[in-house]
Amino acid sequence: MSIRALDILKQNSPQIPEQSRIHLEVKLFGPLYLALLLILVSPLFSPLAYGHLLTDMEHRSREEMYNTTLSLIPPNLTDYEKAEVIFEYVHATMKNIYFSDISIPIIGSIALYHSKHYGWFICMRTENYNAVDIIGSQKCGACREYAMLFMRMAEYANLTVRMVHNLGEDHSWDEVLINGTWIVVDPSAGIFNASPSMYEDKWGKALSYVYAIYPNGQKVDITSRYTKTATLNIKVVDTNKKPLPNIKVYVLSHNYFKKGRFTGLTCKTDYNGKCTIELGGGAYTLVAKSDGIIPLYAEKYFVLAENKTYHTTIIVSHNALHMSCPTWVRTIIKGCVSILVWLSLILLNEISKIKFTQS
Repeated sequence: MSIRALDILKQNSPQIPEQSRIHLEVKLFGPLYLALLLILVSPLFSPLAYGHLLTDMEHRSREEMYNTTLSLIPPNLTDYEKAEVIFEYVHATMKNIYFSDISIPIIGSIALYHSKHYGWFICMRTENYNAVDIIGSQKCGACREYAMLFMRMAEYANLTVRMVHNLGEDHSWDEVLINGTWIVVDPSAGIFNASPSMYEDKWGKALSYVYAIYPNGQKVDITSRYTKTATLNIKVVDTNKKPLPNIKVYVLSHNYFKKGRFTGLTCKTDYNGKCTIELGGGAYTLVAKSDGIIPLYAEKYFVLAENKTYHTTIIVSHNALHMSCPTWVRTIIKGCVSILVWLSLILLNEISKIKFTQS
């Protein structure tokens, strides 16, 4: 309630009957209590509600996608033909949110989208492979969801498959093992059995770091399949030139995003403060950071040319601007702030209560 509103209320208090004053007070502050209660419980309620919703959808979707896959695969198909049928299904039935012109968040990673081609639709994005069957039910997503769905359906068809990520340049696709050879399958782009060099030669992308994830979670660096690489030997020291072990170095690529994007590649320094990485050619920022609330920190910009070896030293120092706060601490702080806001408005309500007297 504003000060101006309180002044008006005081000026007119003699004309307001007691019952009306009580009704006015409830009307004004009831919604405040309700809104604050929602603020207070939302950090706890949203994850629980979203998690319950996700689990329920997952159970209902798994059997549906398994049966759909089997119905698509006639007997006696070769592995190549199975992969091609699944590819065609995923590419034809999915709605690509990349082409949406409107996105309205609902809860968690669920949002309402609109595109000229599909109209309005609700879609949930996920990085959780255990929930991938939901993608098949809702039939929407971007390249990551396309790749995840293809991998799950290929699994159901008894194919050897892995999902490929190129985070630095923002794309995901798949590979299927056919007669001992990995072939490229890109469902979101509508490309089947293309050359790995396509992304650089035809799309004009300079790939930084490419890795594959198997259905069991195993991660494999396959950068050299898609681009020629450079070797970068990194040494991390403090301001006294002392080598520092256990410092993580994160690699950000500027090849596609000018401000830089995390490639998914990290290395941790050994006892001598050293670690080695291999990347495609291009521009990068190396971010060296230690553990701790006020970490040792430094950034270094670097340009690499393919088929060359480089050596660089990063000097780190304590940097309060990059303080790390554990998740449990952030949750406690958020809860305390919500409680303080709640109590403050209750106090404001009590202070603003006015005893009116009949004139």
